[in-house]
Amino acid sequence: MSLIDQSLGLIVDRYVSGLQIGGIGVGSTFPLDGSLTKELIKDHRPRWYSHFEVDEHRFPGHLSFTRGGLKSMVIAPLIWDDEVIARLALHSEDEDAYDEDDALTVQKIANQISGAVANAELVERTLGDSEEQAALAEISRIITSTSEIETVYDLAVEQIRRLIPFDRIVVSTVDRNRNLATERYVSGLQVEAGEAGSTQPLDESLTGHLTEDPRPRWFNAAEIEDFGIRYPRVQSRLEAGLKSQVVAPLIWDGEVIGSLSLRSEDLNAYGEGDALTAQKIANQISGAVANAELMTLSDRDSAEKLALNNIGRTVESTLDFGELGMRTRDALSSLIAFGRISIILVDEESLRGTTVFSSPENPYNPEHFTEETWNLRGTSQELAVKSRGPVSIGDHNREELGDQLPILKESFARGMRSAITTPILFDDRVIGGLSVQSNSRPFFSVGEVELLDNVALQIGPAIANAQFHVRALEAERAQMAAEAERRELEVLEEQRANFLSTVSHELKTPLTSIVAFAGILARNRDANLTERQLQQIEVMRRGSRRLDLLDVSKLDAGTFALSKQDFDVKVLIEELRLSFGLLLEPANQGLDISVSERDIWIEADRGRVAQVITNLLTNASKYSHRDTVISLAVARRGGSLSITVADAGIGMSEESLEQLFTLFYRSNDEHTQSRPGSGLGMSIVKSIVDLHGGTIDITSELGEGTVANVLLPDCRDAPFEAYLEAQRAFELPKAPISRLAVPDSES
Repeated sequence: MSLIDQSLGLIVDRYVSGLQIGGIGVGSTFPLDGSLTKELIKDHRPRWYSHFEVDEHRFPGHLSFTRGGLKSMVIAPLIWDDEVIARLALHSEDEDAYDEDDALTVQKIANQISGAVANAELVERTLGDSEEQAALAEISRIITSTSEIETVYDLAVEQIRRLIPFDRIVVSTVDRNRNLATERYVSGLQVEAGEAGSTQPLDESLTGHLTEDPRPRWFNAAEIEDFGIRYPRVQSRLEAGLKSQVVAPLIWDGEVIGSLSLRSEDLNAYGEGDALTAQKIANQISGAVANAELMTLSDRDSAEKLALNNIGRTVESTLDFGELGMRTRDALSSLIAFGRISIILVDEESLRGTTVFSSPENPYNPEHFTEETWNLRGTSQELAVKSRGPVSIGDHNREELGDQLPILKESFARGMRSAITTPILFDDRVIGGLSVQSNSRPFFSVGEVELLDNVALQIGPAIANAQFHVRALEAERAQMAAEAERRELEVLEEQRANFLSTVSHELKTPLTSIVAFAGILARNRDANLTERQLQQIEVMRRGSRRLDLLDVSKLDAGTFALSKQDFDVKVLIEELRLSFGLLLEPANQGLDISVSERDIWIEADRGRVAQVITNLLTNASKYSHRDTVISLAVARRGGSLSITVADAGIGMSEESLEQLFTLFYRSNDEHTQSRPGSGLGMSIVKSIVDLHGGTIDITSELGEGTVANVLLPDCRDAPFEAYLEAQRAFELPKAPISRLAVPDSES
């Protein structure tokens, strides 16, 4: 037997017996719309149904009966004072259990019990009104007996349960400045992210909906699903098993300050009467909630001011990133719930950051200050730098931002759920970033974003000062290192000068003897030396005069000077031919010499030009493989002498090319180190070329070889007249100069 409340549009089962149907029992409620009962109200006539004659599309409320195996039904209205107040329904598992006679019989029974049912409902309603008044009075007494809002909630909840059964109760408050709804009190069935203190954006909450339309409401499963599309938290409660809800606004001083929400696991637990009762309860507790919120806001403002003052004192007293970070963390931890906080330095132009504090990770370590730099592109820091304002990340925008920022998507994958990132500004520049993150919170509130932005503004000068301090320390360390290096170089330079002076002094005496005796041998007074031996003696004499170490000593002492004269370059090349052959013979290397057919005269230091060519060929031979050919090309290019030496040797790296003319430099390459050398030859070549006012250009590629090209000025196709007069008797060698190969060795 079910009661009918046409004003609420509900059917309430008062008595149920027989076959049990899932989810249906005493106290179950159903919408009047979509039920067969509505037909009874129209014509006050009993009905019977068999063979699944009920149109399930027209009467969806009866689907549960047919699915439960009930195949026939007879139903009759209970009429009192010419109004249908209830229905009497019998169901059977047989397909043809009832007929017209059964319907008339059931109607007679319904008529017989109508008066008793009407009287019982009147008594219950009267008792209910009295119980409601008593419960509301008790809630009023509780409110006036204590100023502790938690005590009010705990004591009042039992009185509320007397009036409206529920499985979960929530009292939420509104913060319009922060656009936030906060669940202040929660009791009953626990659900995910629904503990006391949890928050959500006001415009995404049902409480926010009440601020726009302050009327009590009740929702059963279908309505909750509709609201869940707009309010995700409502949908999550439905998924947790809470299938019905009644909610009423908390109104104080003409403004909605929060909401009272009751939820039930029953499918259709609430109706209009429950909504009106909930509003009465909400009206009773609104004053206490308003006072508690006022105290909370006052306490929070005081705490924020205290935190900012503490951070302000830190700004004035520390130049250490670690101490600044820890004090900022401690000051914020009582105001914002977060899992991690970090401070970074930012280079706004390059969009790179350096982490200087991170907690709970290890704080800033000065030893690694310059090593922990990372690219800000693809992170929330990039958005904060470019917008010059805070960036809030949470469930409401994580998918959108994750698609825009790949690095941020990786943070989500590692467990981050929400974050605030705000730039640290100083002197109208972004110099850093302050971030807090959470792995559990769905979002941070607008007020928390504003607070963090204020903190970032507060610590800006401290960050700038600490950064300046670190740079000053780095500059001081660099200056000390440079000074130490300068002193070391001075010592090395002194040692080098002493070495060159000592060695050159020690070499002069034996070299003088070698040159003198070579001159005596060259006279060949006994005519016992062959032509080749005389040539070799001449090579020895010339080589003795061009010892690189002595040249370096002269350069170091500033006594290196040129002795310029007019000379025929082709004659010089022919004179050097023998020494080239002796140079290349040990590695069985060939020499391809190309000399222009035109006359080539130059005003230069003949011996030093020969030294340049010899040193270039020596290097080419030293760093070329056996059985390879080295080329020497000599030509006049306008007013300059061009000397080009090319090989197909081991080549040089870019670093070696940059250091090639540095005194004593030798590449660390294993192929170079395997060849003997002092690192002096190319430095001497560069000095000679520079003293002539010429240029030298070296091109090389590892494994491909090297090309050296020298240009010396004052070159022409004929000597000065004065030189011609002094050299009338001189004749050029008859041997043609074209391509020379290594001569066969003589026994």
